[in-house]
Amino acid sequence: MKQSGYTLLGAGAKDIVRKGLLQRIDESYPAYSVIRLKIMLHVNAELGSAFVKKYCRMNNDAERLLNEAVESMCLSMRAYNRILKVARTIADLAGEETISGVHIAEAIQYRELDQKYWR
Repeated sequence: MKQSGYTLLGAGAKDIVRKGLLQRIDESYPAYSVIRLKIMLHVNAELGSAFVKKYCRMNNDAERLLNEAVESMCLSMRAYNRILKVARTIADLAGEETISGVHIAEAIQYRELDQKYWR
């Protein structure tokens, strides 16, 4: 049975990888670490819907692209929020406060890869 390299790392190594990613996010987007402290989160995946609305601000291009994806791919509201959270992380790593169409497009690609290879 084929396992991903991430699975083979073990629990201790997974924590190290997660801490490294969080450190990279904090370095890339210092304001985000303040937001995380205010709402006591470790990762964007933990954002509730109220915080998604508040902290996942999109420009017009991003909003249009995400709405088109929802319609053409028949996505649920849960999928919409998951794409938005991934896009927020991508924007954080790019050091940008607002989610752009590029971030949404990349998040949609990750969703498609997930659907294709991991399900």
